[in-house]
Amino acid sequence: MSSLPPEDPPSNPGFGPSSYPSPGSPPSYGQPTSQPPIYQPPVFPPTTDQQPTWGGSWGPPPPVPAATPSGYQPYRPGGLQRFDYGGFGGRLGALFIDGMATGVPPAVVYFVGVIAAPEVEVACSSTSDYVVTGAGGACVGPNPVVVLSAMLIAFVLQLLLAFFVVIRPIGTSGQSIGLKAVGLRVVDASSGQPIGVARSLGRHLFASFLSGCVCYLGYLWMLFNDSKQTWHDMVTSSVVIRA
Repeated sequence: MSSLPPEDPPSNPGFGPSSYPSPGSPPSYGQPTSQPPIYQPPVFPPTTDQQPTWGGSWGPPPPVPAATPSGYQPYRPGGLQRFDYGGFGGRLGALFIDGMATGVPPAVVYFVGVIAAPEVEVACSSTSDYVVTGAGGACVGPNPVVVLSAMLIAFVLQLLLAFFVVIRPIGTSGQSIGLKAVGLRVVDASSGQPIGVARSLGRHLFASFLSGCVCYLGYLWMLFNDSKQTWHDMVTSSVVIRA
């Protein structure tokens, strides 16, 4: 029996050595494979205390200006500050109002005491306004003890009013009744703050003696001074400004 040559394997389209993928390459299923997108993290604005501005950029918030009390200005080293100083007319009006507030009540107390004092025999004197000549040539007049008591009460009342109506309010707030009525304030010439009760007391005493001892020239000195200071203002380093 003769041997037959081996038959070739049946041809089948799609199969064969060329139809198998080569080692190390991904299989192909008839459709091209696309490269997956590369993940990129989102970008966020910086997490700080900065706030966005109107232009769209990030920056610190604008500063808020601090409130300034009325009549005060920031300190400027090297001399007196530049204030809106009070004028002569306003200060004269404040002095008149304070004088009425501290002088009228004591005067009323004194005259009421003199009028209400009983008449007694006193030594005759031609210079006394309260002594009259009675019957039989005797001199009568108000009881001197009552008159002296009324005078003492009026003096103490005037001191108390001067302290609680003028001195203390100027030292603590810069304004007495008269200064508040005309819109003025007494402050320290360097800091613009109230001068304190002790300096206010010294200022009041100097106003009574120093500024008024030479024909009231100390009061008129403010007309020739750039900061409108009187003598008692200069001694106590104070100025009078508009409130």
